[in-house]
Amino acid sequence: MSRTGRFGENLAINGIDGSYGWPVIGHTFDYLSDTYAFGRTMRARYGDVYRCSAFLQNFIVFNSPDGAEFVLKDEASQFSSKLGWEAFLGRLFPHSLPTMDFSEHRHHRRIMQSVFKKQALVGYVPLIDQVVIGNLRTWPTHQAMPAYPAIKALTLDIAAKAFLGLELKQDTHFINQNFIKLNNGLAAIIPWPLPGTALHQALKARSNIFNYFSPLIPQKRRSEGQDIFSRLCQAQDENGADFSDQAILFHLSNVLAAAHDTSTTSLTITLDLLCQHPEWQQRLREQCLRIDPQDITYDNLESLEEIEWVFREALRLFPPAPQLFRRSIKECQFGNHIIPANTQVMVDCGYIHRSEHYWNEPTKFDPERFSPARNEHKAHPYNWFPFGGGSHTCIGLRFAIMTAKIALYHLLRDYSVFATEQARYRILPITKPRNGLPVILTKN
Repeated sequence: MSRTGRFGENLAINGIDGSYGWPVIGHTFDYLSDTYAFGRTMRARYGDVYRCSAFLQNFIVFNSPDGAEFVLKDEASQFSSKLGWEAFLGRLFPHSLPTMDFSEHRHHRRIMQSVFKKQALVGYVPLIDQVVIGNLRTWPTHQAMPAYPAIKALTLDIAAKAFLGLELKQDTHFINQNFIKLNNGLAAIIPWPLPGTALHQALKARSNIFNYFSPLIPQKRRSEGQDIFSRLCQAQDENGADFSDQAILFHLSNVLAAAHDTSTTSLTITLDLLCQHPEWQQRLREQCLRIDPQDITYDNLESLEEIEWVFREALRLFPPAPQLFRRSIKECQFGNHIIPANTQVMVDCGYIHRSEHYWNEPTKFDPERFSPARNEHKAHPYNWFPFGGGSHTCIGLRFAIMTAKIALYHLLRDYSVFATEQARYRILPITKPRNGLPVILTKN
């Protein structure tokens, strides 16, 4: 007998081994409590494909690189990103790249690619460089400060300059708080926008963000600025079609939310790991000293390869999106498993990144695993995929790595950093340290 969920998805997936957990809530609190430990437990019990229930959904979980490739690369066009993310992004970002499929997705992605091409990235470097230098000068030395909010202010300032071409000094708190509320709505336990709920607050925050940026669109359409906001307002496809105002607002808010919060998360985790491993701080510092701070260019950043190893290792241990979602649009088969049509599927990136099946000593901080001599991440195309995969690979991947290199270059060249206590992380919906990661900076 077929059963459907609140989004019309198929719930009858009992043909695959697994566990639905508690009635109604399923394994929601297992994911919220420790998503990585829960992934290990389920893999040990049920193998690399199993059924599960959480966040008021039933889904089939794939937790192997082969399974991730099957779902995300999707060579046979069997899975919908739009329907897969409907429960999480559908209400908040209904017209953004993750919630588009096939021809619509290709059309919008083709327009947006212009803002992340190499020529555009080259132009963002001096903007980001100036922001990082200015922000670091305000960080106190020889006294404890919470690193997470300081890095969050830094990434918001970078977003303002490079993404928006704006000064947000007076509105930083307003913008920051609205993006926090927006992201808190992504994994809302109560999936209806009842007053006072996370989803209700997220929708109100989105309205605030739209009202803030909407009056700026006409000016940005005429601007000669190099920022992403201007480029989005002026971007056209090969037929001369551009974005509507509504499309610009959805794409801008989605890109800002993703870049602002994931950059904050990844830089915070990288800094935490470097505090735990001061020998890597010194190693990276010696590499940074080889480049004149007056000569930071896109090409020079390529030589900071060991910073990139460390950043990639941080994203391996704490991927910004530990779970990725799709929905099957027709019945298909993976190995011996039949995946029914219209069924939610999850790719457990968090498990794959930390599994002894795919990595050498996976819980160890070991950036050299990304060195050309080892290349553990290249043993399979989907051993390491914190930016997603297939046609929906994060369009800002190179921008994120470039931003991290600039920020870490200036921080490590000029300062030594010590954590006063170990970070304690909340993983979902966005990974962040509960204690703010208190650190002490000393000038080198």
